[in-house]
Amino acid sequence: MIKRANFNSSIRRMLLSVLYRFTALVAMSCTLHAAPPNIVKVGYADMKPYTYTQDGKVCGYYNDLIRQVITRSGQKYIITEYPMNRLTLYLSNGKAHVWIGIGGALALNGTVRQGNVRVDLVRLMLYSNGAPKVKTLWELSNVPLIIISGLSYMGIGRRLELAPNDLSFIEAPDHFTAFKLLKKGRAKYLLNYEVTSQLGVKSMESADLRAMVVQKIPLYFLVSNALENAGELLAKLDQALLDIRKEDSYSIADKCDVKIKPNKE
Repeated sequence: MIKRANFNSSIRRMLLSVLYRFTALVAMSCTLHAAPPNIVKVGYADMKPYTYTQDGKVCGYYNDLIRQVITRSGQKYIITEYPMNRLTLYLSNGKAHVWIGIGGALALNGTVRQGNVRVDLVRLMLYSNGAPKVKTLWELSNVPLIIISGLSYMGIGRRLELAPNDLSFIEAPDHFTAFKLLKKGRAKYLLNYEVTSQLGVKSMESADLRAMVVQKIPLYFLVSNALENAGELLAKLDQALLDIRKEDSYSIADKCDVKIKPNKE
């Protein structure tokens, strides 16, 4: 009898352990699709002049636009700046809900849902300072190329690294430093997005600056697929943007010093 009692006690502990683990797994699975948020968490990265922070204020065209779009869609929101790698991580786990950006790999792997209405068109540019003119980026060979640390350029950066062009790369920590290096002659070429280069270009007025379009990249609303209502939220954002354009009711908030309109192309 004693042995049987011990055996029953062991069975009971085992069943409780299994039940506990099962409950934990159910709880974890429920977090994969978070409930619709009461407050939409908008994320952005430092991409001056289109999204940036100045004197504690959220600035830039895209941030002003998302304010109006989300307000029109009837949602409450907060806007927070993140480093780019953290922003993509938070979109994947639902800690951030919305971003105006490039779907790319995030959309392909199911991390986000990409809208159907284009927000803007971004140009990836090759800038040169007194260097021989090239017809394509892939003509560059045996030269140093300035790139911005942390940017993948839609996979083009990786393709350049693997290409048999014997390119060397100089990583700049930000866009302003990149143009300073270009002006000082550290390299003859710089790869950067046009929208983030506009202020840096002004510092090159005395230089022999040339620019060539490498690729045109559309931007869309991206919504974290971790949200239960991701599709519904995305549809509301797209429709609000269409309504604003139809009524021509968009206005840039007068909070920061940089005022740049979107690409009309």
